Amino acid sequence: MSERQTVAGAYAKIKAHDDLCAERLLNIHGRIDLLFKVIGWGGALAVSILIAVAGYGMNKIVSGQQEQLRLLYKVRTEISAPVQP
Repeated sequence: MSERQTVAGAYAKIKAHDDLCAERLLNIHGRIDLLFKVIGWGGALAVSILIAVAGYGMNKIVSGQQEQLRLLYKVRTEISAPVQP
């Protein structure tokens, strides 16, 4: 013969199940929040790295152009200088 379940016993089981599910849900939300924080820091780090690489590249371009101008000026002065016999 099976045990007769009362309404109070059923509510107690449901309450225990709800409490366990609420604890698990809080744990899941905590992990999701941590994941979003890590992704946020990763995105900011990626943007910073891109800005740094772009700045380095622009510096190399400008210094290369300055070197070309120095060489061009040097060639112009050598060409325009009078030839010594």
